[in-house]
Amino acid sequence: MIQFLLAAPRSGSGKTTMTCALLMALKRRGCAPCAFKSGPDYIDPMFHRAVLGAESRSLDLFFSAPETVRTLYAKGAAGHGAAVCEGAMGFYDGLGGVSDRASAWHLADTLDLPVLLVVEPKGQSLTLAAELKGLVNFRTPSHIAGILLNNCTARMHALLAPMLEKETGLPVLGFLPKLPEAVIGSRHLGLYTAAEVENLQQKLALLADAAEEHIDWPRLLALCEKEPPALPVQPETPPARVRIAVAQDEAFCFTYAETLESLRDYSPAVDDILKYRTYSKLLSTYVDGLLKALGPDGRIHSTFIQTEARTGRISSTEPNLQNIPIRTELGSRLRGYFVAAPGETLVDADYSQIELRILAHITGDEAMQQAFLSGADIHRATAAKIYHIPESDVTHELRTSAKAINFGIMYGKGAYSLSKDIGVSVKEAEAFLQTYLATFPNIDGYMEKTIADARQCGYVSTLFGRRRALPELASSNFNVRSSGERMARNTPIQGTAADVIKLAMVRVWKRLRNEKMESRLILTVHDELIVEAPQAEAEKAAQILREEMEGCVHYAVPLSTDVHTGKNWLEAH
Repeated sequence: MIQFLLAAPRSGSGKTTMTCALLMALKRRGCAPCAFKSGPDYIDPMFHRAVLGAESRSLDLFFSAPETVRTLYAKGAAGHGAAVCEGAMGFYDGLGGVSDRASAWHLADTLDLPVLLVVEPKGQSLTLAAELKGLVNFRTPSHIAGILLNNCTARMHALLAPMLEKETGLPVLGFLPKLPEAVIGSRHLGLYTAAEVENLQQKLALLADAAEEHIDWPRLLALCEKEPPALPVQPETPPARVRIAVAQDEAFCFTYAETLESLRDYSPAVDDILKYRTYSKLLSTYVDGLLKALGPDGRIHSTFIQTEARTGRISSTEPNLQNIPIRTELGSRLRGYFVAAPGETLVDADYSQIELRILAHITGDEAMQQAFLSGADIHRATAAKIYHIPESDVTHELRTSAKAINFGIMYGKGAYSLSKDIGVSVKEAEAFLQTYLATFPNIDGYMEKTIADARQCGYVSTLFGRRRALPELASSNFNVRSSGERMARNTPIQGTAADVIKLAMVRVWKRLRNEKMESRLILTVHDELIVEAPQAEAEKAAQILREEMEGCVHYAVPLSTDVHTGKNWLEAH
């Protein structure tokens, strides 16, 4: 597992910028990163959340004992491939500014994390080496393992890196250049909150692009690979009743999830506070954010990017309309506010299990192909086989577990990750995987051949011939190679699905144009196309979506679509 803490000699060195850049790049690499922040900070974690789409947790050694912090870190890192901690202030600046207690160094020492120092080489050269040596020698151990240069030109990096490595003995792991278009503004006492930053997702994408280009990833990943943190055994103690108060206004616009969760057993009020927190996040992130993006025509216009995702998937930004919640009942209700114009209807067509159908085709596995061709529910059929029960006895929970295995195979999940996903022991998860591979025997052979071919030629291809370079496969670092292998397994499948949806979009658009219809293609969300149609054209539009999406390619397993209509997005999905 990749684990490190980002620190700096002083505030204003670019820790948050570097953290967001590395988190975004790790996310693109398929490392499933999680994030933490040193101390009681609520602003920086907002930016972490903007990158990850998940909570970033604070680790505060002033309010929490070291064993508590280690527990919080282990719980937060569980199931992730990378954990990134962002320090606060200067590296050794702790309580009262005169102690190292609760400093970034104290956190690194408590968690035994390698530290990457973010430094801005402004007005310094050899003196910078002296400053860094002082930081290394100030405490033993310092945990400082490498240097990252911020706001640095390629020429300056080429000049400074050899000198700094010679003088300090620390590797220089790359740099971020000056990116005026990606600057996150600051004000008194800190950054603006994530919700206040215009074009944030675009800025994050630019930072990730720069990190991918200018960071020495093989060295960084090799330096920061550690065993995943172990969860300590907690003694069973009966919860005591406590009184809890929460302040909430324009200034106190935050709560700490980890604090509330730790108090859950002590007061029934905590569940209400967590519920409020969920509503507040939906309001600020989606409702208020979407209202700000409302155009003069009363509509929201997103920007779609074809080149950001390495798999070839189209992404959306400012606002991200592909990130509107659907997995929770509360979140999905937001889709009810995306409504068709008066007299018009939304027609929504979604590919059914397209990646698994491509997997069945590309591997040539007869058992999987037959399951689709017979019209069986592939997840139910898989559950019946791995649990050795009739399909009629497959419960919703067992089907969900089988679904996790079906998709986990494509993403290269092993027994450990799968056990976390479906709530079983590692031994049981391993048995399920072996049963799965015996049931669909061509899959494992195909995956191994794909990785071997990619390692030999340096890339993988979709069924359309679009290539993705995988230099990670040549790395000497096990974790980097493993990440490359996961990408090699998944890209031909997910990448082909991305190619298919683009082809389908073009065919649908041409068909609507050629038949002189007023219906318009208005949105794509991964494997989903949405058309706004006059009510009189809705049935015809649904037919066109189905015909063009299912007929754009012909594989051993036919593509299938679910098509629905409604006055709003929720009804139509």
